[in-house]
Amino acid sequence: MTLFPKVGILVFGVLMVFCACSQGLPGNPPQAPETVSQGNASSEQTPESRPADPAPAAVGFGMRFLEALQRGDIAEMETMVWSWEETPDALSYWETVTFRDTFTASFAGEQTSEDYAVIQVSLSIEDPGESPLVSGENQLVLTVGCPPFGIGEDVRVLSLIPQAEYDLNRSEDPAAFQEWTFRSWGSVEPFDTAAQIDRNILLNYVVTAASRDFSTHTDGWSYEPLEELTQAQIDQTADRYFGIERLVRTDAACYDREKQVYRLFGRDGGYSSDRVVSNLELPDGNREVVIGQFGSDPLELLPHAKTRYLLAPNGDGSYRFLSATQEVFQP
Repeated sequence: MTLFPKVGILVFGVLMVFCACSQGLPGNPPQAPETVSQGNASSEQTPESRPADPAPAAVGFGMRFLEALQRGDIAEMETMVWSWEETPDALSYWETVTFRDTFTASFAGEQTSEDYAVIQVSLSIEDPGESPLVSGENQLVLTVGCPPFGIGEDVRVLSLIPQAEYDLNRSEDPAAFQEWTFRSWGSVEPFDTAAQIDRNILLNYVVTAASRDFSTHTDGWSYEPLEELTQAQIDQTADRYFGIERLVRTDAACYDREKQVYRLFGRDGGYSSDRVVSNLELPDGNREVVIGQFGSDPLELLPHAKTRYLLAPNGDGSYRFLSATQEVFQP
């Protein structure tokens, strides 16, 4: 693994500032922030940029991870990441990456605390090797925080993903929102038609969508879910999202025979290392939402599979699911 010659830190915010990577643990006497450009390094300090306080612990942890990346210390990196799926050599693909001689990182005060940090990272890549990065400048986001369901545990590196994908997953795009809701009920298998979707997953999604669509909305995204749905409401929702005119499931656990309604049930939460990696409007007007699956990579950068969902616009801001095709890259 080719090493970075230096790490430069660009700091945003007034009180939340961080010094050069050589400072070590947060709390040590801060040094001047440093900006490094290829070939020439400078560290001129101005009154406005002079740090006043040490960075939050999560920022310090993230910078130490980037130092390990700089050194090519895969073993150290593996001790700093969190993964819900233990996979040996999950970060070995970084050994194939060749870097150029610039590497900068920055953070904003409003995105940091002692146990959470979002750090913008710029990597200049000569050869991306087996990684999904590209030759040239790569803008990434490093996220540090407590592991999911790990209340009270030490912070860990949670992800290192492209800035564009980070922004995409924070947007309120209706097609992506629909797809995430659909997958949250366990629909991860490909299908050519709605008839191939697991009938329980299909019903759970339709009940959830109907409880939202027929509720009273306080704004575009907030609503009080309707907890009892009639057969007519279920049919209308199934037709809207899947082109299914009738969806009769009086045998389902959520069906109340006495009241003859479908009830909205809650359930336990779960964790999935999936995210939207692409969301495009196609020339024919349909929408393609691509979900990356990153179970084997604790940084959620190198996908082992992608699922491409094709959706048709209904003309009212919602979409009808047409198909899902999957491409697997790793065993």
